[in-house]
Amino acid sequence: SDVLSFVSDELQQPLRVEGCVQGHLFVSSDAPDTDFSLKLMDVFPDGRQMLVTDGIARMRFRNGYTAEADSFLQPGKMVPISITLPPTAIVFNSGHRIMIAVSSSNYNRFEVNPNNALAVNDRTQRRLAVNTVHFGAPSASKISLPVVQSQTSIRPVALGPSEFKVATAYPNPFNQSTCIDYFLLHAGSVTIQVMNIRGQVVRTLYRTRQDEGPHQVLWDGMNDTGTTLASGVYYLLILTKTSRISVKLCLLR
Repeated sequence: SDVLSFVSDELQQPLRVEGCVQGHLFVSSDAPDTDFSLKLMDVFPDGRQMLVTDGIARMRFRNGYTAEADSFLQPGKMVPISITLPPTAIVFNSGHRIMIAVSSSNYNRFEVNPNNALAVNDRTQRRLAVNTVHFGAPSASKISLPVVQSQTSIRPVALGPSEFKVATAYPNPFNQSTCIDYFLLHAGSVTIQVMNIRGQVVRTLYRTRQDEGPHQVLWDGMNDTGTTLASGVYYLLILTKTSRISVKLCLLR
């Protein structure tokens, strides 16, 4: 009863979404501080609702995360907010529907907000917040989906029989690291890179000469600067002078 849901009509053809879903909402509350959470759901033909990605915004932090930037709400005053969900890549199949769910609390996925104006961790004065999402011009709340109309620049490439015999990854999907096994039929120079769904190289694992036979490479989900990458779909490319192979990897944080 405390979730505001919107469901699309059944899709007549697959809809491909890649990137960050954004919620641009106009909201108000009777509390000085509260949360607004956003969920993107895939509704199957049999009625099952599967979570794709979600996020949340705390009102006191909407202008920054320092004490000086605290921005408490004035009762009943409408303010614009943005909620950016973690990047995702999914195809909503034909016959499915897309659901957007807006609520205040999303516990225990996210910390409970006591809805007061006290210190962040002070829960001595909890209160119920009555929140409102506004619609219609000039306060037109909306959700932006990064829809991809064409194929991504990275496409699975068939095994080159003159160079490769097999390439597999395990575990896949993975959380901490994944191991890729491959077999070279001939010795030669090999370059191994990881690319994101936009075709950008995020990690170069190897650029060296290797002998024929079985080999193995480990990827820890980090980029070239040692930064942990976000959840999403990535491609590991194994390149030689004459051929290449791509392995689709799913990173789940």
